[in-house]
Formats: sequence, structure tokens, C-alpha cells
Amino acid sequence: MRYAALIPCGPDPLEAERLGDLLDALACHDPDDCAATIVLNDANPFLSERFAGYPRCRIVDNPRQGEGWGWGGGLAAGEIWTLEWIAREYPDVGCVVKMDTDALAIKPLGSALESVFVDPSVGIVGSRIGSDPLPSYKTTSPLSYFARKIRKLRAPVSLWRMPRWHFRFAIFGHHRWMASLCDQAEAKGYLEGELIEGGAYAVSRALIHALVEARVTARWRDFLDLPLGEDAVMTMLAYFAGFRAVDAPLFCIEPSTLRCAPSEILADPRVGIVHSLKGYRGSTESELRKAFREARKVLL
Repeated sequence: MRYAALIPCGPDPLEAERLGDLLDALACHDPDDCAATIVLNDANPFLSERFAGYPRCRIVDNPRQGEGWGWGGGLAAGEIWTLEWIAREYPDVGCVVKMDTDALAIKPLGSALESVFVDPSVGIVGSRIGSDPLPSYKTTSPLSYFARKIRKLRAPVSLWRMPRWHFRFAIFGHHRWMASLCDQAEAKGYLEGELIEGGAYAVSRALIHALVEARVTARWRDFLDLPLGEDAVMTMLAYFAGFRAVDAPLFCIEPSTLRCAPSEILADPRVGIVHSLKGYRGSTESELRKAFREARKVLL
């Protein structure tokens, strides 16, 4: 399956360094199936000069232009806008793989993505948090943590401290529309708080088209002040559009560390994407990247 990679990049110079390694990995493992790498630039001044001439890499600015919360609603708004842009610019891709810059492709992804989307009811795949007990290696928050946030979002009036102290009134305007999206998602099988973790996941082309037809992508500005992570937003939107969210071993995702050593991950034929390269039992990020880089050299 041909896919487009969507990589949000924040203003930190380290983001640009990580991006270079991720682009190299995608070019090495998927020179044919990765149709394009779309870098969603959120005020990083180092990208245009360094990556503008990179093969099949296009840099687009987050349309929020500093509005909203960069980690939450501002990122969700930028991604929702970019998904429609990708669907329009690359009509031949079957899905979009969203990856943070501290994620990494470690094997070819095309055939694995085709297998996970063989069921047309699947709209988003990745590392899922649901009602099942979390495995021992999971360090992320449980379903109840995210469920409380969604429940609060649907309350008639709620007070939030991020991105600043503010009230949300789910009985007026776009706040009401947002709460109605949650209600409609739940009616179609969404488990309140269900989440595909945001370090890396894939969304189907069919899901993107459904969101475009429902005018959700056209209302990307309404997400700007949303006090939720973009992964929670995308999971909920998948159900709203009539699709399912499923777990896939292809995505080896943890919030802030690898779940096991690079050698063990590389030995697992199911795994194709890892997150986060920020650490593993005392190993530095540079050491982890070097290990995966050495593995890539064998393929060159």
C-alpha cells in the first residue's frame, strides 16, 4: 500500500535533528511505498533551508499561525487541515501514517499497512488503549484517565487549566458541536476515552474522505482551543465517521521510552514503527538512533 507520512514538527531545534533521521529511515525502508513525507511545520525556522530539497518531502505550515494550543487543539487543527490537503494532493495513497519526530520507521511498512486496512471498517490503527487491562510494559495512562477528559468535554459547563484557565460551554457554538461529535461517536461504538496513542498511527483514506464529506475538516479552526491531545481527537473522529480503531503490532508505541532494546525490537517481524526514541533503560537517544541506523546500513 502506498502511503503518505505526516510528521508534525515543533519549533525546537532538536525536532529538526530528529526529523532528518526519520526522513532517512523512510527513504531507506520504503522508497517506493512512501509516496510523500509531509512535514507540518509549527514555527520551526530550521526546516525550509535544511529539508526543502529532500526527495519527496514537502513542508507545509500549520495554518493555526500561533493560535490555539500547540500540543493539543492547535496540533489537532493542523493535522485535520493537512489530512484533507494530502487527500487532494495525493489521490493515489491508501492511508496516511502520522509520526512524531521521536518515532522511527525500522522496516518496510507498505505491505503491513495493506494488511491492517484490509477490513474496510477500520479507520485508524496503532497502539490502542481500551477497556482491556494494559500489558505490563505499558507506562501510559489507563482508559479511565482519558475517559474523564472526554466526560468533562461533554459537560454543559467545564473549567480547564490548559492551554490556559478557561471555561467551555458545551451548550453554545462550536463547543456544543464538539460535544455532539463525542455523542455521535459513542452511538457508533466509541468507548469513552478510547485512544490510539499519538506517537505514531495510521488513518485510512476512506476515513479522511468521510471527514471531508461531513465538513469536519472544513471546521478545523473549531479545534484550536481544544484541551485534548490530537490522538484522542482522531480516535473519537474515527468512530464519529463510522469506522473502528484497532490495535496493530506494527506500531510499537510508548509515551516516553522504548518498550525493549533495539535488538529485540528488530528481531520481532511484526514491528515496523517505534516510539519513543528518547530512552531505554539508561540508553541515550543518540545511542538508540545509532543502533537503528547501523541496522539500516545493512539494507543500503
